[in-house]
Amino acid sequence: MSDNSNPTYHGIYLSGNFEIEQKLSPNHGWRSEYRTYVTYIGCGGADRDQRLLYEIKAKGYSSPTYMLSQDYIYYLRGSFFPSNNPETENDQLLFEGSDANVVSACKSCEVDLVDSVGVTSLGIVIGIDTIVEKCRQLVTTPAVEGGIRTTVLTVQHADYHPILKSRRVSKMEYLVRPTRALAGNIDSIIVGKECQIHGYIKDYNQDTACYVVIVNKIHLTTGFQEQQSAPTATLDPVTEKAALESEGEAAGVRNDDSQLPPSPGPSASLSSASDNSGMPKEAVIAEVKKRARYQPKRKLSTASGDVSP
Repeated sequence: MSDNSNPTYHGIYLSGNFEIEQKLSPNHGWRSEYRTYVTYIGCGGADRDQRLLYEIKAKGYSSPTYMLSQDYIYYLRGSFFPSNNPETENDQLLFEGSDANVVSACKSCEVDLVDSVGVTSLGIVIGIDTIVEKCRQLVTTPAVEGGIRTTVLTVQHADYHPILKSRRVSKMEYLVRPTRALAGNIDSIIVGKECQIHGYIKDYNQDTACYVVIVNKIHLTTGFQEQQSAPTATLDPVTEKAALESEGEAAGVRNDDSQLPPSPGPSASLSSASDNSGMPKEAVIAEVKKRARYQPKRKLSTASGDVSP
């Protein structure tokens, strides 16, 4: 785990289309402050065909120039703070007003806003479970015995709330389906790992009061990766010193046996003669010639005469 016991960098970041149903905060003229709006997150259901809208509060810090209008659809992105209560009306999306983009008016929009809120988050896995989704059983042929199992990750998030000026802790559930892109990552996930997840909000679990996110991509960060280091044997200082000296002596013997022959020339002859003072001079010279590095040049005989190469 991290050395920081109370982290404030495991946040949730949302981006998507939101319909502004109502403006709650009063207009203070030129003052820049957080303005509160009522919007919702549309969910189609993870393993059911029932569309539900979950009301949340969107708070934007901006000047009156970037004030949002009621009955319009905007593309918003910002930090998300779930309350983990059965009622979602206290969940807050904090966005920058200058980043809001108008999509269209609600009356003229024919686009479905369900399952259109993307999630990018960082958090710690605190629970792992598996479920069998009925909607996933017809994906493979033939059918898998016992059904295709989806991994459910309960991830804890902690982020700094700029309005409350405090650390806020929340949880979300992530469905990791065994697709080609995710099948290789499921076995590496254990409780206590830090994960970065990309996906979109698909449902809301009333029993656990957590949003349900369909995972498109998951990364295990290296900061919380558990590394198993091989045990290293420790030697007594005296024993280690003796071993190093023995190794050095052995290396010296090997170097003496494998040293290169001296190069031919006066210096080589003198050094060889001094090292072998007990041997006759002719034997020393013969030995030097025998161990010469380069072979002497040979003369080639031709029919016309001897010609050196």
